[in-house]
Amino acid sequence: MFFPTEPVRGTLTMIRAFLLLPVFLLSGCLHDPQGLSPQPELDLSGFAMVWDSYEVSYPLFVLKGIEWMGVCEEYYPMAVECGTQEELRGVMTQMLGELQDPALILVSPELQDTIKTFEKEFQFNVDTDVLMEGYAQGFGWCDPEVLPYAFFDALPTLQDTLAVAALDTFVSRCVELDVPAVIIDVRMNPSCEERDGLFHDFDRTAMARFTNKSRVCGWYRTRSGLVYDQFHDWHPWIVPEGPVQYVGTVYLLAGGGCIQAAEDLVVNMEHFPNVVVVGDTTGGSVTETGMFIPLGMEDGWMASSAVSTLLTYDKEYVEGNGFPPDIHVETTPGDFAAGVDPVMDYAMELAGVSPRR
Repeated sequence: MFFPTEPVRGTLTMIRAFLLLPVFLLSGCLHDPQGLSPQPELDLSGFAMVWDSYEVSYPLFVLKGIEWMGVCEEYYPMAVECGTQEELRGVMTQMLGELQDPALILVSPELQDTIKTFEKEFQFNVDTDVLMEGYAQGFGWCDPEVLPYAFFDALPTLQDTLAVAALDTFVSRCVELDVPAVIIDVRMNPSCEERDGLFHDFDRTAMARFTNKSRVCGWYRTRSGLVYDQFHDWHPWIVPEGPVQYVGTVYLLAGGGCIQAAEDLVVNMEHFPNVVVVGDTTGGSVTETGMFIPLGMEDGWMASSAVSTLLTYDKEYVEGNGFPPDIHVETTPGDFAAGVDPVMDYAMELAGVSPRR
């Protein structure tokens, strides 16, 4: 029997608005009046704010070989020619799309509408219809006395009090029963479109329930200045947190659908001595996005900011590469068509639980 919960979503806070005069955009034409762009029909302060925010903080220019000033020189004249806010949103979507980063989006107020700046196909290695009946989004778990299994569709954070309480109930029950191994499944994360409007930060609430000592695992890189390849190294401790921690063997199920917070969890927990990652390589999309940047439009649209990126413990970029499992288990569409989940079945055998047939 599953006990699903739906995470409580925190309120998104808009970044403080500030006006940036796009003088830098015209500096090359100051002594050539005929080279100046015509007076724009729309307020382009939002365009300047977004461009400047990325110029200062986007952590992947060097990795992706992108010269952001050149992108500005290409798209600013297009922005000047826009006659409607919809056209301007289209130009800004194309501009951010040059970064080929699935985490970057444009959103309307209250997250009613979302525009993805870059589409990437992620190869899921799970079919929730095959995995279980009555699948519910959020966090769910089985009675550990029957099957020590839990899944995360969206990782709980400290603000998600109901989901955290459910997670602690599951962990406490596993400790009470002294089960030798548990199965944690994040293959279905993210699984629904509405989660695209939520920003991701690297939260360690879930992983803190599976270690009994403080650890440094993944590395979070944040720009330290205007030079694209100068970074601060963030290496926050993952500390035991919550009423109890499970330190038996954890079989962590992962795959190509794991991006953002789920991928963050896999990269960090794989370095725990009690964790074995089973399945396939993660999706390779881990840009941490923060507070949204207002576009300066009357209709209140905003764009993602970009805060940091994630490296493995060995300081290899996860972005664009993904993170490989300890044990690779191949899946095919034919498996799911036949009602078989090879990853789950293999994990159950490892955990000493008879696979479903």
